[in-house]
Amino acid sequence: MVVDGEVVETEFSSQILDEFAIADLGAGTLDLALYDENGLNSTKSTNHLIGTNKYID
Repeated sequence: MVVDGEVVETEFSSQILDEFAIADLGAGTLDLALYDENGLNSTKSTNHLIGTNKYID
């Protein structure tokens, strides 16, 4: 959650274990950020040239 421009922990953060992903389906790309016990895993994180533009246009 963002409070006054700062990211702060929520109760939900205690439910996330060692590995999780954040996906962002945008207009032209799908971005996947994969996290492990060390933080952001830049080797496994990726993006793909697929998005919603094709379906909206």
